[in-house]
Amino acid sequence: MITFIAGGPDTGKSRKAESIATKDKYKDRYYIATMKVVDEDGIKRKEKHKKMREGKGFKTFEIPVDVCSVVPHMENPRNSVVLLECVSNLVGNVMYDTGWRERLKSIDTKLREEFVKYILDIITELSKKVGHLIVVSSSYDPEETDDEETALYKELLTEVNLGLNGFSDKVIWL
Repeated sequence: MITFIAGGPDTGKSRKAESIATKDKYKDRYYIATMKVVDEDGIKRKEKHKKMREGKGFKTFEIPVDVCSVVPHMENPRNSVVLLECVSNLVGNVMYDTGWRERLKSIDTKLREEFVKYILDIITELSKKVGHLIVVSSSYDPEETDDEETALYKELLTEVNLGLNGFSDKVIWL
């Protein structure tokens, strides 16, 4: 089962996801953090989310790209609830850390579709190995004026979010 939760920054996505996870029938709880901490703001955000999870029984893994690598470290993956946060970080990490960035600079629509499929396949693969996958993602206003690279990132994230919206069992937009 996949629950997809998306919305703008600071809309309560994490709180909602954690609430669903803690009420889930699966008692084993895992949290996959995809954010790479690179500055003071990142440190503060990481600490904020860590405090929010305190006492809720999550085992946390910090995995920026290969989120499926967590499965061998789980006691019983099929009887676990996994909170994947956040797809917006995952998209950026894959874009910048795995060679996609230069390739995506071309206007090739098929290449962009391939990237979106790649991200969706990663998430689908993880969902098939666990009992309940809760996926959190951010959405951004595409109308904001951005540099070319940020605009491309937002476009790709929007397409990934639309894909998740289309095949998730439960969808919550905040």
